[in-house]
Amino acid sequence: MLRNQTSVELETVSLKREMTHEGIPVLSVSVSVPRIVRPVRPAAAKRINRYYQHACKVFLHYCETYLFKLAVEEFEGALANSFPFRKFDAVFTYTVTWNQDCVLSLYTDSYEYTDGAHGNTVRYADTWDLNTGYPLPITAFFPHGAPWRKRLIAGAAKQAEAGIASGESMYFDDYKKLLVKHFNSQNYYLVSEGLAVYYQLYTIAPYVEGIVSFVMPFDESEGPFHPRCPRENARADL
Repeated sequence: MLRNQTSVELETVSLKREMTHEGIPVLSVSVSVPRIVRPVRPAAAKRINRYYQHACKVFLHYCETYLFKLAVEEFEGALANSFPFRKFDAVFTYTVTWNQDCVLSLYTDSYEYTDGAHGNTVRYADTWDLNTGYPLPITAFFPHGAPWRKRLIAGAAKQAEAGIASGESMYFDDYKKLLVKHFNSQNYYLVSEGLAVYYQLYTIAPYVEGIVSFVMPFDESEGPFHPRCPRENARADL
């Protein structure tokens, strides 16, 4: 019998490197990515694991080429002008937000510090069908033809307005227009309360607010739907 992969066991694959120039550390790199172990659906797990292995390689290549070169240039410039040099930092981490009902949802944060007052973080999110190993688009959690984009943006605007009114949050004056302009259907993940959509740094709010997320509660009629495993044998492990 072909069983559902209702959830997965994960282990963290970590790597740290200290890159030096003329014996001086100029860049610290830290990478942590997930790996599925002992899966019920090996082919599906292999697809997901391969994706994060590739993400790790891409991040390391970026650090070893572009970021290291930038750090060396900054170091040499500081040395030539007798300025202090602050070591660059690059960190790639992940956070699992959902691991049940045949769905795995998580986000990764790519952080860089390249001198200045603070670093910068870019977030990427992935939601996987654990039975197939393929990503689920945001439309998988809404009725066919539903105005899901309009619904999500309206919900985000309502939550932002409430945050401003309570004094808990701060947004740019034209945040309602920015919510529309910077909405990205790939920027979502699942949490226990529902479906979270997020906005990158500086897109709708000052840096102090961080990466802003809005959670839309599960709604079985209008969406977002709560994930459900299919009937056993309903899918093949392609």
